[in-house]
Amino acid sequence: MTYLLNTVIIVFLMWILFAFGSALFAGLTTILAKCGIRKTDSDAATAIRTVIVLHSEKSASTASSPISEAPSIP
Repeated sequence: MTYLLNTVIIVFLMWILFAFGSALFAGLTTILAKCGIRKTDSDAATAIRTVIVLHSEKSASTASSPISEAPSIP
């Protein structure tokens, strides 16, 4: 019973951490979009941000599971 309760608490704390991280990176994306990419076409800026997000997702996916189980992004 204690193991199950500890597992639930850890998972809950992980989700809280992910939520704060998501809010932080959404805010940073907005700030960088306003300040850093002033004279860039909006479509190009969206493409650059998308590539960065996909790279971050692939890194997180690879870091969280063994390499043999990591999903591939086409």
